[in-house]
Amino acid sequence: MRIGLSTRIDSATGYQEFRDALSHDWAEFMHFGLPESPWLAIPNIGTDVVKFIQQWQLDGFILTGGNDVGSIAERDNTETVILDYACANQMPVFGICRGLHVLNHYFGGNVSSSNAVDHVSATHSIRFNTCMPVADFVGETVCVNSYHHFGIQMAGLAEQCRPIALSEDYMVEAITVLRFPFTAVQWHPERHRPFREYDRMLVRQTFGLPVSRAAGYFP
Repeated sequence: MRIGLSTRIDSATGYQEFRDALSHDWAEFMHFGLPESPWLAIPNIGTDVVKFIQQWQLDGFILTGGNDVGSIAERDNTETVILDYACANQMPVFGICRGLHVLNHYFGGNVSSSNAVDHVSATHSIRFNTCMPVADFVGETVCVNSYHHFGIQMAGLAEQCRPIALSEDYMVEAITVLRFPFTAVQWHPERHRPFREYDRMLVRQTFGLPVSRAAGYFP
């Protein structure tokens, strides 16, 4: 399973240029959650990303965080093409923060402003509801990080998306997508220390890999 990670676009301080970027946290999280899977960063190259996917024989994708949807056209276009390709080929996708918004927007949903006290540079509780990916944690309340100015209310959730976790103020915190092997979460699993078992289970099941509990990483 070869996995491609989308990249954020940042302005390089002191240079008149934009750069694709990926947090160093991802190397650690990929070793934790998907140690048997080679991975690489995907550049924001629009429709040319199809050639990149085929050249590197990618089998699935992680849509990482950063950059609000609609703020940078190059990234929006690249990730839309990735999702077009993933849908056409039934390839797994795991979304993180922005990745959740991208999936919801792709299937016709929308986002709204989040409560700044609870959701911007904060931690808060969520509860998993009935779902297969994290069946061991259904009904449990866990604490997640939160770095987003925008979120998804139930009224803004795309019809094809199904919530698998909600915050205490009923914002959608995780979803699956009907008919496709897509999962997305609002928090950043790569920023948690120690890493969390439910994140490992979610990402491994999304990519169709064996799941068993790893000691020492939960709660």
